[in-house]
Amino acid sequence: MQGLDEFAADPDRRWEQYRSLGPALLGCVPWLDDPELLDRILTFPSSCVLITKPELKEQDRESFQEFKRKVEQGPGFPAEAFAELTGLDYRVDGRPPVIGPYSPRPQVVINYRARLASATSATGDHQAAIQEGTAILPDLGGRLTSVRVLDELRPVRKAAQALDEEFCERFDAAARMLAPISA
Repeated sequence: MQGLDEFAADPDRRWEQYRSLGPALLGCVPWLDDPELLDRILTFPSSCVLITKPELKEQDRESFQEFKRKVEQGPGFPAEAFAELTGLDYRVDGRPPVIGPYSPRPQVVINYRARLASATSATGDHQAAIQEGTAILPDLGGRLTSVRVLDELRPVRKAAQALDEEFCERFDAAARMLAPISA
C-alpha cells in the first residue's frame, strides 16, 4: 500500500498538468479480499479493478455483497479518460455497474456488444459493426427483450441497408418481435 500512497501523493505534481484527470488506478487481480486495500483504492478519484476470482462459495456471498456495496459507492473510472471509448460507457441507473459472479452476465455482455457495434459503426467500420451486431441479434426477442439494445443497434441497421441484407432482415424480425413490448 505504500506504493499506492506514494503514487497518489504526487511528489512530481503530475496531476496539475494540462488535461489530467488526476491519479487513477487500473488493476487486475485474482481476488480482492483485503478491506484496507479496498478502502485505499476507493480513495483514488478514479479506479477500476478487474477481479478474475472464480465463482464464490456459498459462505463467501455475504463478504462479496459487502464488497459490492463499498465498490458501488466508489467513483468508478471516467469514460472520458479514453475518449475513443465514450460511446461504450455502460451505466445502470446512472452508475457504472459492478459486475460479479452473481451478475446477470448474458444481458450485460449483450448490452456491451450492442454498444460496441454502435460505436464501431460510428467510426465508419460498418462491416465490423455488422459482424458484432449479427452475433447478438438471435438473442433479441428470445432470451433478451431489451428495446434499448435494439435501439443501440439502429445505427448499425442503417449502415447495413446498403451492405448486408441478411443483417437488415434479422434486425427487422427482432424489431417485430419486440414491437408489442415497446408499444
